[in-house]
Amino acid sequence: MEPTLSSAFDILKDKFGTHGAAASYLGITRDHYCALRNGRAHIPKRTAELIILKAKIVASQEQPVARAKLANCDAPSMSLPNSGQPVTV
Repeated sequence: MEPTLSSAFDILKDKFGTHGAAASYLGITRDHYCALRNGRAHIPKRTAELIILKAKIVASQEQPVARAKLANCDAPSMSLPNSGQPVTV
């Protein structure tokens, strides 16, 4: 089922935890995102299609994106080679 624009905003908030994080994912400011979401700004058709497309993409992922990013931060392969060692400059 194709999400509506309203449900796309809800999907993005659910996946990222906040509307601010969803705005960041879309590459727009939180204020502009909120204006679009609350009907205070005109939403061009292409922008609406992008928001719906991005919501469909994140909805198809198994776990929330915010949790996935946090989980990857603790991965041993992500540590710096000199972690815990003094650095000589």
